[in-house]
Amino acid sequence: MVIEPGNNINGAGNTANKTRSGTGSTRDTAAPNAPKNNEGDNVSLSNTAQSLSRLEAALSSVPEVDAERVAKIKALVDSGGYQVNAQNLASKIIAQDEF
Repeated sequence: MVIEPGNNINGAGNTANKTRSGTGSTRDTAAPNAPKNNEGDNVSLSNTAQSLSRLEAALSSVPEVDAERVAKIKALVDSGGYQVNAQNLASKIIAQDEF
């Protein structure tokens, strides 16, 4: 790796290698002799990464809130049938605070 004087290696404010066109967009002019195609490059994911990708896709279709459970609890609250066990609630709050 060659570090040339005037290069900002952390990338902040590095506009030396960019030119601005009239439309306000930038185009990279840093390496005009760099190869344009990457036919020799290839990426492969590990089995774990592939499994995580499939899991993420499956979870994206699951709603974050169980609407059916919320509706049941709401109906119990509205009818006055929802009873809170204060002792059980207090125990769970204390147990959570101990983490």
